[in-house]
Amino acid sequence: MLVVSTDLDGRITGVAGRWPGAGVAATSQLTDLVHTRNHDLLERVSAWVSGGGSVERGVGVQVRTREGWNEATVTAVSLDGNGVRWCFSPVLADPMRAAVAAVTEDRDVAAVLDVALGAFADAGTTAWATVHYDRDEHDRYRAVVATTGRDTFRRAVEAATAGDHPQAWDAELPDEPLDTELAAFGDGIKLAGPHAGVGSCLLMAIPAAAGGDAACLAVWSETAGQLQSPEMVLLVRRVAAALTLAFQVEAGRDGQRKLATRDVLTGLWNRQSFFAHLNSAAAKRNCAVACIDIDDFRAINDWHGYPAGDDVLVSMAARLRQLMRPGDVVARVSADEFAVLCVEVRDEQAAATIAERLVQVCDEPFTVAGTKAVVDVSVAMAMSSPERCGPQLFDAAERVLLEVKDEARGSWRLA
Repeated sequence: MLVVSTDLDGRITGVAGRWPGAGVAATSQLTDLVHTRNHDLLERVSAWVSGGGSVERGVGVQVRTREGWNEATVTAVSLDGNGVRWCFSPVLADPMRAAVAAVTEDRDVAAVLDVALGAFADAGTTAWATVHYDRDEHDRYRAVVATTGRDTFRRAVEAATAGDHPQAWDAELPDEPLDTELAAFGDGIKLAGPHAGVGSCLLMAIPAAAGGDAACLAVWSETAGQLQSPEMVLLVRRVAAALTLAFQVEAGRDGQRKLATRDVLTGLWNRQSFFAHLNSAAAKRNCAVACIDIDDFRAINDWHGYPAGDDVLVSMAARLRQLMRPGDVVARVSADEFAVLCVEVRDEQAAATIAERLVQVCDEPFTVAGTKAVVDVSVAMAMSSPERCGPQLFDAAERVLLEVKDEARGSWRLA
């Protein structure tokens, strides 16, 4: 709160209070007041003082300090002797410009969130803010970004929301700021609050680009009154807009990365991405590459049509994804051929076991054009060695795959 005294001509005669970012404001620091719309604020006040006019609470002004122009709202105006007494509340900084700059610099989403939340710290408030995102299977937020520097606060929130409290965020997230006592929320927030020394929490949903919620903005305070002020609500809205930008840009980046690295039909890694993984694993010992080709796939397209063939490819991709381990890389490398990079394969016996399982992935009939049909695959598996790694490993499996296709379809062979 900043209290400014002026004479009836608008000259500043006294200043009391503190302005965020500018320390204790003095008369020499505060040099001018300008109405942001039509520059008639002083005339309106003079008319009010004379008994004919009025000044609406919340009218916007620009207050100039030595640090520059600051946006503010008038919360009270009164006659003070031969002058006017003004009460201002600062409109806290808009973080959008900093967030846009961070996005332009291609910084990751966590860094952009930190920049956006920095508006709370820059404003000099005693409220703390966090962004919670990346939910687990219990719909609990796993990732937490905090900018206040209060490590105990961050740890308390993380422990409460990631612990044994599936309903930590069981409150319905509003689209507009809503200050609520901690008792209204689930166990996670109620546990975090006392540990962090806060008694009230303002929650606001951050929308995702594709609908739903991308994250939750939480603003914490020792008392509820601070979070209910118009200035705080405005700041929260501005921060939420910057956060929304950050998540929408990140979603766009994810979409671009997916288009560049994934097969559009099956969702598996594409050929280029497979070789990137293969090169990165080249230095690792005990790798193996399996090439899997669907036998007589052209006949499926010829007899039943390309949509039926696409259905078989999607089903095959799902079976391969389910069969392989989390660390293995499954890719579609051509029209009817898949490849798998298997890591930590002990020996040829282990590779043979994997190849046999890959052939058995077709034991269950496929649905082709609404009917059950038998589909077979041919498999070739190549083990890495000091002389054979990276793309050479794939080439070795490809050569043997041609032999299997010519001599023993529906079976497997080691390269």
